[in-house]
Amino acid sequence: MSIYLLRHGETDWNTIDRCQGHTDIPLNETGKKKIEQVAFMFKKSIGDINYIVSSPLSRANESALIFSNSIGYKGEIIIDELFIERFFGLAEGLLGKEIKFKFSNLDVPEMESEKNVFSRAIQGLNYYDSIYSDVNILIVTHGA
Repeated sequence: MSIYLLRHGETDWNTIDRCQGHTDIPLNETGKKKIEQVAFMFKKSIGDINYIVSSPLSRANESALIFSNSIGYKGEIIIDELFIERFFGLAEGLLGKEIKFKFSNLDVPEMESEKNVFSRAIQGLNYYDSIYSDVNILIVTHGA
């Protein structure tokens, strides 16, 4: 079994360094094109994907859909909450420089802990490892 991780395509908030977290921001045109390019390169070098799993946020789900269409994937896209982006609490919607100014020690109120993000990711990876063998799985997720 091989598990491949793909970060979603670019959003307008990515281009201005605005913290997204759970805020559901769509892909921009550049993000869509880059996912198509990655899918083309992936298909040439890796081959077939047996399952595609995505975060429920639209930027990841749309990336998964573009990727699947680009490689001719015929299966369903599995939506899994375990691969959702980190919740950044009161930093969501702020620019990077605003976050540094407001939370100088980066101790952001209500932000999900790194330990919890890591735990969710490992739980998800272990789950797919336990139910599938000899397959290629693509998980479309986020930066954190």
